Amino acid sequence: LPEAHTNLAAISIALGQFDVAEKQLRNALAVEPEWIPGLVNLADLYRRVGRDSEAGDFLEKAIAIKPPIAEVQIAYGMWLIRSGRSSDALNQFQRSYELEPEGLQNGYIYALALNANDRREQAIGVAELAVDRFGDHRILLELLATMYRDAESFDEALRYATRLEERFGGDVYRTLRAQMPLPFANETDPPRPNGNRTGAISIASHMQTEATGRTGRMIGCLKVVLLRTFISLKDCAFTTWTGATKMHQPC
Repeated sequence: LPEAHTNLAAISIALGQFDVAEKQLRNALAVEPEWIPGLVNLADLYRRVGRDSEAGDFLEKAIAIKPPIAEVQIAYGMWLIRSGRSSDALNQFQRSYELEPEGLQNGYIYALALNANDRREQAIGVAELAVDRFGDHRILLELLATMYRDAESFDEALRYATRLEERFGGDVYRTLRAQMPLPFANETDPPRPNGNRTGAISIASHMQTEATGRTGRMIGCLKVVLLRTFISLKDCAFTTWTGATKMHQPC
């Protein structure tokens, strides 16, 4: 079964046996040429071993398989970003969002891509809709505070910074004010009833999203990992492993 070969590939990856992993994934595809975990994992394996230019063909095969799967659109979009084709990548992220608009990851990545393509107003709209759906999720609040700051909508930026501190602690409000022109930079305390602060959060810091798992409609257990910074999509990678979860690994 292709699942068995894919699981063996995951074990080989964990052991650093990349040649063995490639063989197992190719064996999976020999059994089932349209095995999406095999296609996406082989593409990601090539990224890891410096053969990213060869990954696109496998991802293009994967996105052509019906029914479409949002995570596969993201995987291909990430490859397009790494290949310098940001406008084409935006189309893939939009498709992912359209397929599963209720997904936190899909809305977050789509908003990032829109903002990176100078469509900030639309990006803010997508991110704010995600906040309406998922509440005060940290990555969404940080993204909105950052985008409003860059748009020089400082009142809105500070509103989201305040929500960040209230929910997660840290010195987000002061950090954001320090990046703003006067008179905003003169005030150092957020307008909220309690002054408790814990931890440390930096608006401009690199961050990692949580790995999320879901059961695909036709692919069994599909584990999704979005890696690295919310400031730039170029550094992101997408990994799917059947039977294994990989979390917070550097690209």
